[in-house]
Amino acid sequence: MPSNEYCLHSASVSYNYITFAGDGYGTYNGPKCLNPLRTISTYASGKTFCTEKEIQVGFDKIRKECNNEDLEFLDWQELVANVTEGDIAGMRVVEFDELPTGMNITEPVRLSRSFLDRVGNTLMAWEYEMNWHHQSGLALYGFWGLILGIATLCNVLKTPSTSSESTSQFTQSTWRWIQVNLIIPPAFGSHHQRLLFWCTVPTRMETVVVATFYLLTTYLSVSHYRLIFNNIYWDDKSQQLWRYVADRTGIMAYATLPLIWIFAGRNNVFMWATGLSYQAFNIYHRHIARAGTILAIVHSVVYTYLFVEFGTMFAREFTQLWLLLGVMATITMSLLLLFSVSWLRIKFYEIFLVLHIALSVVTLVGCFLHTSIFNARYDAYLWPIVVVWILDRGLRLLRLICCNLQVRFSKKVISRTYTIASYSKGSDVIRLDVRTDSFLATPAAGQFYYLYQPTTWQGYENHPFTLGAWSSSSIGSDEAGSSLLRSTGTHDEFDEENGVFSASKRQSHGQTLTFWIRPYDGWTKRLRDSCLASPTHTTSPTILLEGPYGHHCPIATFDSVLLIAGGTGIASAVPYILEHIALSRSGKTATTQMHLLWTARQASFIHQVFARELRDVSHRDDFSTDLFFTRQDDSHKDDEEDDGTQTTIPEIQQGRPDIAAAILKAAMKAEMMGQRVAVLVCGPPAMADEARIAVHGVMKRGCFGIEYFEESFGW
Repeated sequence: MPSNEYCLHSASVSYNYITFAGDGYGTYNGPKCLNPLRTISTYASGKTFCTEKEIQVGFDKIRKECNNEDLEFLDWQELVANVTEGDIAGMRVVEFDELPTGMNITEPVRLSRSFLDRVGNTLMAWEYEMNWHHQSGLALYGFWGLILGIATLCNVLKTPSTSSESTSQFTQSTWRWIQVNLIIPPAFGSHHQRLLFWCTVPTRMETVVVATFYLLTTYLSVSHYRLIFNNIYWDDKSQQLWRYVADRTGIMAYATLPLIWIFAGRNNVFMWATGLSYQAFNIYHRHIARAGTILAIVHSVVYTYLFVEFGTMFAREFTQLWLLLGVMATITMSLLLLFSVSWLRIKFYEIFLVLHIALSVVTLVGCFLHTSIFNARYDAYLWPIVVVWILDRGLRLLRLICCNLQVRFSKKVISRTYTIASYSKGSDVIRLDVRTDSFLATPAAGQFYYLYQPTTWQGYENHPFTLGAWSSSSIGSDEAGSSLLRSTGTHDEFDEENGVFSASKRQSHGQTLTFWIRPYDGWTKRLRDSCLASPTHTTSPTILLEGPYGHHCPIATFDSVLLIAGGTGIASAVPYILEHIALSRSGKTATTQMHLLWTARQASFIHQVFARELRDVSHRDDFSTDLFFTRQDDSHKDDEEDDGTQTTIPEIQQGRPDIAAAILKAAMKAEMMGQRVAVLVCGPPAMADEARIAVHGVMKRGCFGIEYFEESFGW
């Protein structure tokens, strides 16, 4: 409030504690708008304590308040035109609580200085607190804005080499220290991708960010409370404190809600700008949600305490719909936390998804209705959530349409995606080939898509899978009898008996996207069972794509590359291998040596990939492998015969590799030759954590020419 409004506003509020004859106007602002006795009294107190300017500004404020309620404000200047200084001096002067409640006053009265000061001090304390309440919410936005801004700046300024000669020694040393001590290592121990007691362990950098956020939230929740004596609302200082705490935590809880939705979105411009992974955003999303829920619980508990301890109308208040909806919103936020634990997300993802969406909607609706009594004062915290949700879902829908439906107006043809799913018992892997003509499907290394199967009861489910390979021709049978990669034409109808698409008259220039899926429970198990129901273990499900998402790792700027994959994690490595081959032909890569270390359960899966996608890399001088399988299996022979391929495959060993030794060897070699080496890992959590710790170890030993990339997707 502007300083020149305080004086007359304090006087006007003071008269709320005095009842004048004829005050029964049916609204809160009715008396000050329509009662001449109150208007003259307000003017008299203004003439006693305020300047002429403050009187004018104060009555203008009252006029606006009356107009907002469609109440006609009395012409105060005409009303007081005949009120003289003597009349004012002769008016009765009243103290706070001097007049009995409900006593009708039939003549104008003036306020004492102590009365006016008491009200003025209370109003200033209240405005001070309200400003801090909202500034505390804005501070949370400022914090995350700073974090995202720094991350964006680092992403923009990041150069291919942190050891460039043009970079100062100080900058190099600082960057190395940050990498060794904050970016690479987990918060503690060796857990990061692996859960520790069913809890996610972030990196040290993420831990610093999250811990700072909690400290800031705590500080803002407990600081800057102005407690005064003779407060007209709450004379007891403890009551003032509890009320301010309740309001502060409630407003801050509202402030966290847009952040929760922003950090949860797939189509997140901040993810693209900062280069941070989806997993990092998901970690921040969960911790912001926890902080917001704690604030909401404190808000509800403290208000309940105030009603019980200081209120005389507790039972009546608890029958009010707005209050009950606030309680409901707090309960649903708490349930969201409870039902979002890692164990439930991993074991019963479908249940988690439905509960998460339903409880989120109930929470948002409850918040809108809870604060509806404040004339949309707090809706500024809630409408951005609706906007973010609509934009994210709208972009998802747009991606779905563009990826799966293509219209050729010149030929008056509408085409859609076609899919072949083939399950191999030997490798226990589903190979999913999806043909699409979408302009969005421009395949590249580092991409992943969300897959839907809309014709099932669980058609709302969508699961992310890394794009493992692609072909610029459509799905069909090639000269070797494979139904999965190189084709001679396009296909509109699927021949289930032969496991291929039958050629149509139309020609296609689309893409065939390949995904490798390890069947576990839920949707992947149902897809495997569908394949097994076919004599050829091949089926043509209706699969919809949403994407592409993901980010590209700049490994082509490194002299050597070590690719570490586990199981279907090979899907992340194969695109970079194929990319390396293509860039080598055009001389656009700095990489002179690429080494693949891959561990799979069954050797047959390794045979299948090297017989198809990697058939041309085995004899390259710049590519080497260490291949391992962990389960004895001879079924790969049958797979080779079925595929009709006789490709020479690199040696495969039984057992598990020494990942730490492989990383140390690559780092030492690069250090000796003055080169840079990239380590890209995609595999089970234990493998990823082992590789991360190994990279951290060699960096601590002084090998700074190494950089770590991890492809993972954490819920």
